[in-house]
Amino acid sequence: PLATYYSIIIIVVLYCVSFYLTIIGVGVDDVVKQALSNTEYMYIDFVGHYMGKVAQDIANILVITSLFSAALANHNVIARYKYVLGRSSVINPRFSDVHHVHGSPHRASFTQTLTALALVVGSVVFNLDPIKEVYTWGSAAGTLGYMLIITLTALSVILFFRKDSRAVPVWNSKIAPYLSLICLVGFLHLALVNISALTGSQG
Repeated sequence: PLATYYSIIIIVVLYCVSFYLTIIGVGVDDVVKQALSNTEYMYIDFVGHYMGKVAQDIANILVITSLFSAALANHNVIARYKYVLGRSSVINPRFSDVHHVHGSPHRASFTQTLTALALVVGSVVFNLDPIKEVYTWGSAAGTLGYMLIITLTALSVILFFRKDSRAVPVWNSKIAPYLSLICLVGFLHLALVNISALTGSQG
């Protein structure tokens, strides 16, 4: 648990510092206007302005490779979810099959590959903007979905300890789960209310 807490703290600090530097660098009065009018290149232009062309090119490479890494990680997570759901017979049990050589959930992975390919082809057919529509709405949907899953997990903890009478401290079985559920529901509500800001579609 301590490693998880440390990771969350580090991520929060990095986000806060990054946002603070961006606001200071672009300007308090201009940052919102820049974010709305130059959504795709604001950060890249920011790097180029203060660090030069070479740093800007490096930043472009890092953005592309990080997006590939994120896509690969999402693919792996979804494939693993399908594997677990198949093993539990929530969906077709064939999704729990593993490769006879590599031991990977190849059926679930291949299905996810076809799903992703269909989404890419659909985006091309409907001429969707890759940044303003595909990426932003996809990220928003993924974020809301993840928040919903975590909220339901907190609720499941509460329901579990209502039925289970094992000796567990009150903090673990009642106080912490209820506090988590209240906070998560609040965060989810804020995200839904501010969905236009989350997707960058406001204005």
